[in-house]
Amino acid sequence: MSGSLIWGVKSSLLNYVASLDDGKVEVVAPAQANGKAFSFPIQDSQTEFEPASGNGILQFQGGLNITGYFGALRIAINEPQLRITNGVAELAIKFEGYKGKTSFDVIAQGSYDSNTNSCDLNLTYTGQMLLGQQYQVGQPIDSATVQFG
Repeated sequence: MSGSLIWGVKSSLLNYVASLDDGKVEVVAPAQANGKAFSFPIQDSQTEFEPASGNGILQFQGGLNITGYFGALRIAINEPQLRITNGVAELAIKFEGYKGKTSFDVIAQGSYDSNTNSCDLNLTYTGQMLLGQQYQVGQPIDSATVQFG
């Protein structure tokens, strides 16, 4: 399966980071900047998705490193994963934990529209911890779209 996740993360956050003297958004390959969003290619070997039902797990490659305040602000978004079950979407990212252990933790959840392959997403508690306390649990973030093909 080929395609990409097109996602802008949280545009207000990225605008704020861009206003900082040392604010940066580094795109980690094979992800790419795509206008005001980012494109994360599907990692076929880790994807288990059934297009007919719109259910499964879509694993994507690449990441973003968002930094500012001379290192005091650091947000890492690695290898996004979209889990879809009966129209409900969960967006997870890979976290590097203690002693090199990794996990995929859900940072946002919402609805998945199988006609447009898009997700309206709202922050979870983990997403709030990742993006910052200025955001509230349940607050919308940028929607995500899967482009197949």
